[in-house]
Amino acid sequence: MNEIRYLERVKRDLKRLPPQDRQRVIEIVQERLARLNSFTRGVKRLSTGDYRLRIRQYRVLFDRQGSVITVKAIRHRKDAY
Repeated sequence: MNEIRYLERVKRDLKRLPPQDRQRVIEIVQERLARLNSFTRGVKRLSTGDYRLRIRQYRVLFDRQGSVITVKAIRHRKDAY
């Protein structure tokens, strides 16, 4: 199991999401990132060295240091990069 940490700005990102999407994104982040491995669907390594998790029209940008995952941002796909 991985430890999931959130940067302070992620809380602001979540507040900007519609309530039904917010709950779904939180559930999927907890489910997929807690058991992250090389076969996890929707995860891709970016050229910046960070990772991206696709959840419908949203992108979760995160960094991985061993078993600690730091979620850096949750954005709509048009604003993610």
